[in-house]
Amino acid sequence: MPWSLIGAGQAKRSLGGMIKRGRLPHAVLVTGPKGGGKKTFALDLARAVNCQNPDEDGSPCGVCLSCRKIEHGNHPDVSVLSPRGRGAHIPVELVRELRESLNFVPYEGNCKVSLILSAEALNTDSGGALLKTLEEPAPRTLIILTAVAPTMILGTLRSRCVNLKIPPLSRLDLSRVLKEKRGLRGPAAALLSGLSRGALGRAMEIDVHRAAALWGSLEKIFGESTRAGRLRAAGDLSRELAEEISQTIKEKTVAGEEDLFDIEIVDLFEAAVRLWFRDAGVLNATAAPALLEGPPPGESMIRFARTMSPAAAAAAEEAVTRLLDVLSRFIRADLAFQDFWLSVL
Repeated sequence: MPWSLIGAGQAKRSLGGMIKRGRLPHAVLVTGPKGGGKKTFALDLARAVNCQNPDEDGSPCGVCLSCRKIEHGNHPDVSVLSPRGRGAHIPVELVRELRESLNFVPYEGNCKVSLILSAEALNTDSGGALLKTLEEPAPRTLIILTAVAPTMILGTLRSRCVNLKIPPLSRLDLSRVLKEKRGLRGPAAALLSGLSRGALGRAMEIDVHRAAALWGSLEKIFGESTRAGRLRAAGDLSRELAEEISQTIKEKTVAGEEDLFDIEIVDLFEAAVRLWFRDAGVLNATAAPALLEGPPPGESMIRFARTMSPAAAAAAEEAVTRLLDVLSRFIRADLAFQDFWLSVL
C-alpha cells in the first residue's frame, strides 16, 4: 500500500529514495505541527525498512507479516518511547534501556527501530544518554525522533539526525479528507481546517458542534457595538469555560490521571481565538476573504476587521500565551479569563 500519511510528498520521496539506495541514516528527526501525522510517518518508516516486499518507490507493502505486526504494535524489533502527560520528561532510565536493546541484532526484521515520540521531552540527562547512541550507532538500527520543530530538541541530537519535515495539509486537501471521512463540507469543514492549521489528526478529533458553538460565541462577543457589551458577552462565555475546566480537572483527579491540564476545550479556545484574530487581521489588511484560513466571515468579523488596530493581533497572541500559562498553574480559571478579555477588548 502507499504511505499511510496524506500529503508530505517531499518527505516521502526523500525517504523512499534513501531506502531504495540503501543509504538510510541511523537517526531521523520527523518534525511538523501537533496532530500533523508525525507518528503515522514514523511508523510508516518503521514498516518501510522492515517490509518484506516494499513497493518500487520504497513504501511498505502493508500486507506482509512484518508490516502487519508493526501496524498492530507487536513487532519484536520495533519499540516506542514517549512521555506520559503534558510537561512530563522522558526519564534517563528508559533511554538507557533503549540503548541496551539496540545492542542486540534484530530478532526477525531487517532493522531494529526505536521511535521516540515528542522528543522535546528529553531532558539534559536523557538527551545525553541518547547522544551516546547516536554518536556510536549499532549496525542495523534506526532511531526515529518526532518533535513539533527542530529547534525544540537539544542541538547535539538535532545535528546527528536527518530532518524530514511534515508540512500542514493544504486547505483543499484537508477539506477533501474531511468530506470523505467525516462528511463535512462548506463552513464546517473550513472551520475545522482553520482550527487545526492543516493538521489532519487534529481536524479529525475536533468536535464540530462544540467548535461551531465556540466560534458563534466569538462572533457574538465581537459583534457587540460597545466595549461594555463585549465584556458582558465575554463574561458569559468565560463562566461556561471555567465551569467545564473545573469539572474536567475534578474528573481527571478522581480517575487518577497524570495530565490534569490536557483539556480539550482549552486547546479549542486557544485555536479559535488565534484563528479569529489572524483572519480579522487579513481582512483588515487585504479585504480578501479568499485569503482567510477559517470559515467565510460573518458580519461581526467584517465590522471588527474594519476597526481593528494594527497592534490587536499581537496583543491577542500575548494574551493567549499568558492565559495558557496561568491556567496550567491551576490559578482560578474565571479570573484568568477575566484578565484575558480585559487585555483583548
